[in-house]
Amino acid sequence: QIKYNGPVSDLNILDFDTERAVLNMERRGVRLLAEPLAALNEAIKEELADSKKELESVGVPSTLNVGSSKQVMALFTSRGVKLPLHPKTKKPTTDRMAMEKLEMQGDPIAAALVRNRGLTKLKTSFVDTLPNFVSPLTGLIHASFKTAHTKTGRLAAEAPPLHQTPKRGKLSKRFRHCFTSPSGRIAGADYDQFELRLATAESRDPRLIEVFAAGGDPHTNTAAQVLGKTLAAVTEAERQTAKTVNFSVLNGMRERRLSHLLRCSVNEARSYLDSYFTRFCVLHEWMEATWRSCETDGLARTFMGRQRIFGRDEDTRPGISVVVQGGAGDLKRAAMVELDR
Repeated sequence: QIKYNGPVSDLNILDFDTERAVLNMERRGVRLLAEPLAALNEAIKEELADSKKELESVGVPSTLNVGSSKQVMALFTSRGVKLPLHPKTKKPTTDRMAMEKLEMQGDPIAAALVRNRGLTKLKTSFVDTLPNFVSPLTGLIHASFKTAHTKTGRLAAEAPPLHQTPKRGKLSKRFRHCFTSPSGRIAGADYDQFELRLATAESRDPRLIEVFAAGGDPHTNTAAQVLGKTLAAVTEAERQTAKTVNFSVLNGMRERRLSHLLRCSVNEARSYLDSYFTRFCVLHEWMEATWRSCETDGLARTFMGRQRIFGRDEDTRPGISVVVQGGAGDLKRAAMVELDR
């Protein structure tokens, strides 16, 4: 449980104390470990070399700049491949989502490009740049943390963007071993399904309450309830699907985007969402009521009273993210203050 000694209703006090805690955190900094980072760099280089061979094996000219959307677009056009349209511009695009869609359809060039681009980003955006942020005075990285930068209330960081450090994939997970505290001793703590628990508390969905009250893994429990299986019968793939859906629904994600994440058809994603909301109908009713309130009032409010005001022509569907992510952000602020004290 998180206890905050100041008045919960007075966000000004909480925000002031949070800024002080964040300032102390920035001053402390983190230590970048050179040896694990160098080993990770070599591993990425080897993967990139294999990736380039893969590109050539599927017919990509060695002279083609895979980072050039114009050249990549010309390559697919010459093959008679119809590129997906960008959701906003409605024009053909070669961005990450477009390539992943083609990869799902079995296009070998798109699959090779997705892998190559991912490895290139790991190297250029993180491995190559992180050492540049090490202070010559302290030997540490002192990132700048932003407490009011995101619309939903999440914390963000820049110079460098530590919150964007890659987490998924075999190589990405090795980034975690490249950081430690100034003293070299470190302890880790995390909130267990924080946003899902907050949505459960807000909606009072009895089935979700039952899932958390039973202990164990909520994603496995969710998969079992949606699929009508016993806990022991749920596979790891089914658990991962439930985990993706658990977090996606709280962001207002529709079946089209969910199908992309789950690598399945739109109809399959729609069917899973229908089953999910049938099972957790109280959560669904609460989410719909929250969205209707955002649409009517033009604002979303966390349980602690923090507000986001929407413009006249602005989509209010992200309002649920403000309530859930913003509420989680407020609780994290209170926890940071207590830890700093």
